[in-house]
Amino acid sequence: MLAGFLPVSDSTTRDKLCVSVVRLSVSSGHPATAYELAKTVRDAECKDQCCEIVIADGCKQSWRDTIADALELVSDSKRKERLYNYIVLTATRNGWRELLTRLLQTASHPNLRDRCCKEATLVAANEGHVEILSELLNSVSDPEMKNKCYRKGITGAAMSDQKEALALLLHTITDQQVKERCCIKAVGVAARKGHESSLSQLLAAIANPDSKIQSYKDATICASADGRSELVTKLLQEITDPVVRAECCSAAVSRAALSSHVPTIVTLLAALDDSRAKLECLKEAVVNAILDGRMHFFSDLLQTVPPELRHQYVQIGVRTSIENARSEALTVILRGLSDVQDPTLQGCKPPVSMSDPALLRLLNGDAVKRQAENLALLAKLHPEKGRHAALLKSIEAGHVSLAVSLLPYMARIDSSDAQGITALMLAARHGHDQIVHAVLAILADPAAVNAQDNEGFTALSMACRAGHVRVAKYLMDAGAELKPRDVQLASEGGHADFHAFLLWKLNGCPTETIPEIKFDLQQIRDDPNEDQTLSIALHKLLNSAGFTQQRVVFQTRMADFLQSLAKLLTKSEIVMTGSFADGWGNNLVKLNGRTAADSDIDWTVIVPGVTLHLQGGCACSGASIDRLSVDEGHVVLEVAAGSSPAIAADACGMRPAMDTCYAFQCCSEFCADRCSVLLSDHEKVHLVRATRPNSNSDLRVSFSFHEKKIIRQLNTIQGQLFILLKFVCKRLLPRLWRTQGLKTYNAKTLLFFIMERHRLTEHVWQPENLISLLKESLNLMLQFMTDSPDPDICMPHFFMPKAPLFVKNAGIGGNYLGTNAG
Repeated sequence: MLAGFLPVSDSTTRDKLCVSVVRLSVSSGHPATAYELAKTVRDAECKDQCCEIVIADGCKQSWRDTIADALELVSDSKRKERLYNYIVLTATRNGWRELLTRLLQTASHPNLRDRCCKEATLVAANEGHVEILSELLNSVSDPEMKNKCYRKGITGAAMSDQKEALALLLHTITDQQVKERCCIKAVGVAARKGHESSLSQLLAAIANPDSKIQSYKDATICASADGRSELVTKLLQEITDPVVRAECCSAAVSRAALSSHVPTIVTLLAALDDSRAKLECLKEAVVNAILDGRMHFFSDLLQTVPPELRHQYVQIGVRTSIENARSEALTVILRGLSDVQDPTLQGCKPPVSMSDPALLRLLNGDAVKRQAENLALLAKLHPEKGRHAALLKSIEAGHVSLAVSLLPYMARIDSSDAQGITALMLAARHGHDQIVHAVLAILADPAAVNAQDNEGFTALSMACRAGHVRVAKYLMDAGAELKPRDVQLASEGGHADFHAFLLWKLNGCPTETIPEIKFDLQQIRDDPNEDQTLSIALHKLLNSAGFTQQRVVFQTRMADFLQSLAKLLTKSEIVMTGSFADGWGNNLVKLNGRTAADSDIDWTVIVPGVTLHLQGGCACSGASIDRLSVDEGHVVLEVAAGSSPAIAADACGMRPAMDTCYAFQCCSEFCADRCSVLLSDHEKVHLVRATRPNSNSDLRVSFSFHEKKIIRQLNTIQGQLFILLKFVCKRLLPRLWRTQGLKTYNAKTLLFFIMERHRLTEHVWQPENLISLLKESLNLMLQFMTDSPDPDICMPHFFMPKAPLFVKNAGIGGNYLGTNAG
């Protein structure tokens, strides 16, 4: 009769219309009409859609008979199985036993019924429908599937504390091993929910002693995770073995600490008799709290720790904060020690040595970020001797910012160690001119500048022996007495220009002058044909020496392997940079993997726990972010950071000399437009210790990771041009004209500018153009120097054109030989 209301002749259109009418019927509460209409649909897909609509709304509206009838009309087997499973779960959840019985009896095959029963068993046990649960279990034919039903059912009953359902399941299972496996899995669920009655049923059903003890442990750990202290107390009473109890408490404390359940942790600690075991448990809690930044939990737990363990507890907190670079956590702990009212902590020795290397790294990072509270709190806790030892260690490790920040906490800056070495001497030896400048500014006794160590060396002697020109100048300006022995030390160290400068200082007049250059650059013959012929010959010679792109690939692979090995050994984010990692320029004679005697391997270590933000680069959100302004490629700090980027280590055995540079990671890239000239992908920049002339508190923006990528992508001609430029800057000019002011970085910068100039003319990079490219590069360098009014500036920075590159020892001025490379 219903078909008469749809006078549509086309059956396809009519069936689609029926789907819409069925949807309207069920939404209006007319399931019988919807079902009758679905029966008239001829297209199988449309009929299945209608039936699914009826079943979906029928399950919500409790149209039980209509649901079962609609299911029988579904023709697609996969859809029917899916709907069958859905109806079984719905009937189980709602307690529709008659519908469930009909479904179980009419399943298309036993496997489908068994699978649906497995899922429905969990629901029935969870809802406490004992009769339905029994029927589901009896309907399963496959033994393995029935065991899975038992596990599901017991877990569901334990989850909702359905004691009758749990009792039924435990009574039904005849295989003791199956029963125990099911109970062991459900113990943790019951304990976490705090269902003591169900937990008792489960534990009572476990007969094997070892399994029972393990179940008590699991239950204790799970109960601790949710802070169920009373249940934890009852469970621990059943664990009599001290070793097992200690293991259980350790794991349980760790879980309780994740959720900051202090009372539960107190309960667990009270169950242990051994102080050492208690301390091990506390260690887990402390580590979790500090790594997660939950310092309120740390402080709350401290109040409950047994008095005899509180100092060790604080020590663990301090150690964890330092090793994981958690400066804020360390601040909270030190504040507590500074204002402590607890008599058990008063008068105790400081929780960490102020000379601890990891602590010094953390404090130096704080100083760079202009955070001084940790240093102030530690200085308050340590005596003068400890502060002085920390000062010497920080100078030796190159932590310039920290060393300068420590100076105000020194009662006597001229104190010496067992070898008679003062802070001034140590800073002079390592070339930390900013520390020397800061020490001289506060030195109370002018005569202290000429103090000697046990071997008779002064600070000036040490600076002369190491060739630290700027340090020597500061010392002499402050009244340091220059002696012939100091001049001899500079000569023995191979510092020829410095030696000449010191002789001039000692004698009052120069003993030698820069020889007059009688070489007219205009007389250089410019013969393109001859240049091409010589270029090809030079190219072949460089090829025979190994300066090829293929050989560079092997060099860089070896560098990458050494870098991965270094990361593994040092457990730090250490990156190999410089010519060895670049592949080009580590040796100007041959490219064979060997480092030249006058070269080294450079490492960059990103200081953990410090991320800086640059104006013009940072896109981080947050009003509290301190964005640092960049001026001439440098960031100005409130404290000195160091003028030398790297810490040198002499060659040892087969290992070449090494320079290690500690850098501070920035959150973003910088000057992205300039980076994109030679790079398709960008890198974040970092800051290194390097100051401009006459500045004491700069960090330089470093693009060393960008440069490494660019140099590694050079073709053979570009790489050979770089070798020639580096040879000119490092070997030719110093030997011919005593021009010591140019560095490898100048050669690299010139190459980048030439690459930019010819980036659209790739045909230029041919063997016959090698000498003409070299001439072009040197002319560009002369143009840069001519255009600069400052004799200390040799060229602009490639990535930051407004930032000048200074010659070596720039800013010293006076009659120092070789300062001006021009």
